Amino acid sequence: MFQLDNCVYYMATLGLKQVTECYNQTLKDYGATRVQWIALYYIEKSDGLRQSELAQLMHAKETTIARLTGRLIKNGYIQRKTDPRDRRAVKLYCTEEGHKMFNTLLPVCDSFYQKIIQDIPQNELDVFRSVLDRLVINSMEEG
Repeated sequence: MFQLDNCVYYMATLGLKQVTECYNQTLKDYGATRVQWIALYYIEKSDGLRQSELAQLMHAKETTIARLTGRLIKNGYIQRKTDPRDRRAVKLYCTEEGHKMFNTLLPVCDSFYQKIIQDIPQNELDVFRSVLDRLVINSMEEG
């Protein structure tokens, strides 16, 4: 019989919620959120990124990304520039302030990651990733 408390996706949701809250609290001390960090990470790592590409990378709607990039621009972390190869296209780039924020947050995020995986052997992390991938694939299958 179905029991919610033993249901893997329910357990995963609760666990992820707790980790996300802790992660957001850690980033809050630096004036950032988890979502802002993820966007800044992808923009920093690219050599110009279209908003639609960022939406794909973040698995988010373009309208959500538009609001997010608007906040990052307002905070001075990123800027929009016209693509010289396609005048109709606009790409996102980190500003000097964005590079500073990225370099400040990178060790913080790495430290948080190391904290949450401490004492978990690599083979168990590999199994976790594999199971999570399979849960996602199974959830998208019809039937």
